Amino acid sequence: MTRKTLQLPLGLSASDIIGGGTSGLALLIPHTQTVIKISHGDPDERERCEREAGIYERLYKSNIPRPSSLLGYNGRCGDGILLEYAENKTVRRYLSIPDNQPASAVLISRWARQGAIALRFVHVNDVAHGDVSCDNFFLDKVLNLRLGDFTNSSLGLDTYLEQDDIFEFGLALYEMSTGIQLFKGLYLSPGEKRQKIEQEGLPNLLQLPVTSLGVTIIKCLESHYRNMGEVLRDVDSISKH
Repeated sequence: MTRKTLQLPLGLSASDIIGGGTSGLALLIPHTQTVIKISHGDPDERERCEREAGIYERLYKSNIPRPSSLLGYNGRCGDGILLEYAENKTVRRYLSIPDNQPASAVLISRWARQGAIALRFVHVNDVAHGDVSCDNFFLDKVLNLRLGDFTNSSLGLDTYLEQDDIFEFGLALYEMSTGIQLFKGLYLSPGEKRQKIEQEGLPNLLQLPVTSLGVTIIKCLESHYRNMGEVLRDVDSISKH
């Protein structure tokens, strides 16, 4: 089936596109710090974008204080959603720039804490993120982390989905610390990644810039944490040292 030509929102052009994925495009609205995210137009992609908008609205209406490490949501605009502009794109992109790699111990500790706070907030609001990675941890102008992209998220946090998010958070911590993306190019589920780790062993955690973060990574990958609150307590204790 031929994909229809995508109509960009009025006043925006291809030069405003700053990113895209399987579910849609992100465009920076000129002369603002606001991004509009739109679907490609296919029904399944439109459904994923609609789901993301619903998740953001749920999180932003929460009675629990919202952390600053959640990507800013500014409501809907037609079929799109308005989001905070992350000037430094994603953690993965930042680490791929030779001059930025590796990140300092101070920066890694900050990212770990900000990511844990955001993911804990998502979980206590009964949402599973479903795609925790350094591609969905965004960075603002001063390199503060923002968790975003809820196109693969789901309402209703069961134990399996919670553990999958925690496991993937452990992989993200490893990538933040080393610049190495484990399982790069492999489209594996969290369960399949666990199997490979069981067969091949854990990655080398001896030379991390934040040495004590290695224990947290192991506990994430081996399902020793019951929830993100426990992860945050460990990350907090590391940040204080």
